[in-house]
Amino acid sequence: PTFDDPQLQWLSTLLAEAARFQPNVWPQTCRPCPALNAEMIEAMLVADGHPPDLLVRAAFQPKLGRFNSPALDPVFKVLPGLARSAVRHPDALSAAVTHPEFKQRVYALGLLKACKVPLEPFLEKVMALAFDSSKQVREQAQALLAEAKAAARPALERKILAGENDERAAAVRLLWQWEGERARAFLQQRLAEEKNKKVNQAIQDLLNASAPAAV
Repeated sequence: PTFDDPQLQWLSTLLAEAARFQPNVWPQTCRPCPALNAEMIEAMLVADGHPPDLLVRAAFQPKLGRFNSPALDPVFKVLPGLARSAVRHPDALSAAVTHPEFKQRVYALGLLKACKVPLEPFLEKVMALAFDSSKQVREQAQALLAEAKAAARPALERKILAGENDERAAAVRLLWQWEGERARAFLQQRLAEEKNKKVNQAIQDLLNASAPAAV
């Protein structure tokens, strides 16, 4: 079930009322209700016979409407504790960001950013999306990772070492975009060891384009 389920209409109404959600004005407005947080919503779900991770699934993997904005989107964005709930239920969040439909992946990544969910538990998933077949997904994932470069760089280096060839070439360019000259030593080492011509060429192009001028 989702929060669109008739059996959960009471919860949708409670969330909207608590946040003073005004869906029929533009821009839509709502505000956080300190007395109603994600932990309490999970407890209500369990008391009603539902799994606690339903909150994360409903928030991050909703039924997308015509304009890809579900009814309670503004409410979830201001719901206190939703980021902690996502970390408590990593399988539910992982299912959302790896959904077969690219629009769902884009939405999940956008809410992940809006709710400031810590990336560390999901680094490998988000790193994989940084090389997704969808440009929108790639851009969303790369923007998220760019905000956590220190934690994400080891995962990006692993992608350069062990990803598919196209991914590895793209990962080389992304690393240089993030780190510039700070990545030179790592890339020079890869240049000496890399056997794939496409990846090798990507490294050479970056290092040569930014090589220090001869004195």
